[in-house]
Amino acid sequence: MPVTVYPALITGDQAQGYRADLVDFQGVSIVESSSADLLRVSRERLLEALTALEAAGRDWPSATPVEALSERLRTERAILMLVDIQVEETPVRVNISIGDRLLRQLDEAAEAQNMTRSGFIAAAVRQRLGAAGAQANGVNGAGSQRLFEEVAEVGRRVNEALGPGSAFGRAVAELDSRALESLRMFAGNVSSAVKRRDRGESSSDADRG
Repeated sequence: MPVTVYPALITGDQAQGYRADLVDFQGVSIVESSSADLLRVSRERLLEALTALEAAGRDWPSATPVEALSERLRTERAILMLVDIQVEETPVRVNISIGDRLLRQLDEAAEAQNMTRSGFIAAAVRQRLGAAGAQANGVNGAGSQRLFEEVAEVGRRVNEALGPGSAFGRAVAELDSRALESLRMFAGNVSSAVKRRDRGESSSDADRG
């Protein structure tokens, strides 16, 4: 997602708390006791302000350049903070031609869904583009279901052929059992040999004594 950045001027201190004024949004101020909370809440308020403008069909303001704020920073004894948020996309105003009857139907549908005209058009375009992309790739609802069923069938067949209850699985289990038994026999033989050797060494020591 693209990142949108707007400047804010911070005044105050740790003892009295901090205040941030979003330069490009008149009347939007945030007061918090810590600088960390100040940035977090400023991001939330910025997103709310941008959402309100979009809902009203108004353009987002251009961010004031940092160099244009030098005088305010000096006179207000403020600190500059850049408030950044991730947005889906920056709205762009466009002019379209549409019939009166269709426009009335559009507004009625948007109002019924508690949406603005711009938001309704954007949602419809996204839906249409998504459906067109799926059809272009040969994937639709029925196709996705068939693909899921085919994958599930392949998994079932693999499990039948190689699973624990299959002939292959039983053969592997039998081999594992034989290998384990061979290891036990080998370990038993080694243990017996060690015991015989120890008994032989003990008998030789007794004879020498």
